[in-house]
Order: sequence, then C-alpha cells, then structure tokens
Amino acid sequence: MSDTEKTEPAEIKRGRGRPSKYSQELVEEIITLLSEGNTMKSICALPHMPDITTIFKWERENGEFSQLSARAREAGTHVIADQCIEIADDPILDPADKRVRIDTRMRLIGKWNAKKYGDKIEHTVQQEFIPLDELRRRIAESEARQQIHIEENKLLPATKEEK
Repeated sequence: MSDTEKTEPAEIKRGRGRPSKYSQELVEEIITLLSEGNTMKSICALPHMPDITTIFKWERENGEFSQLSARAREAGTHVIADQCIEIADDPILDPADKRVRIDTRMRLIGKWNAKKYGDKIEHTVQQEFIPLDELRRRIAESEARQQIHIEENKLLPATKEEK
C-alpha cells in the first residue's frame, strides 16, 4: 500500500457495556440495596447495574434520585450498626479482627449519619460581660491613644514619598 492511498478506519466493535438508562425499576433496586446497608461500589459491581460514575452523574443531575439515595444511605447506616453487634457477638471471630471490622463500620456510619452515630461535640462559650461604664472607659482610652498617635505622626518630618 502506498503512502498516497487512504485506509478506511477499522470498525470499532463495542461491547454491550453496562446499562445507563435511568429507569424507575433500577432506581428502586438501587435504593433498596442502599437501605439494606450495601455500598454503592458493591451495588455497581452487580452485572445488571450501571457503572458507579453513571450513578454519581444521576445524583448530580437528578435531585429526586439524589434525595432518595441520601435517605437510603442513612437508613443503611442502621443496618450496618446492627452488623457491628453481630460481629461483636460472633464467638468464632478473632478479637482483633472484630475490632477492625467494627471500628471501620463505626467510623463510616459516623460520617454517613453524623446526627445519629457521629462523635458528639460539645461547644461551650465563655463570655465576659463588661459593664457599660467600663466599656465606655475602654473606648475613651483607645480613642485617646489613637489621637496621640495621630498627633505624633504630624510632628514627624514628611518622607520623600509623601512630598
């Protein structure tokens, strides 16, 4: 074949791929699986499920799906909390393995459902209440210092830049 001859591009064979069509049935299955404590990664690993990037796109572009998946994830945290109890009560598991599995789950559900399972943070505020007379005295002192500073700067000779 010479350099002047053009070759037709080979036809690209595309596989069937994963489904990406948004359907109510698919959404209901995803929401059910999330509420049962399954992770989105494990759900998307199922052969009939769309890729995880497709799910993230749906969450960005579809407010209803985003709200449903958020509520389902929150419900799933309760299932994962129940799993922690089952792991703790399992006499066959090694105690170190139990600790890792439970700690991992608790950290995750603490992030995913902070209201229910997150660390409780107590905020305390200490305020000093200054009587009005004292506040007025402090303001007057500050204004006096500021006035002295202004007057001192007037007495200094102007620099070349100021001229």
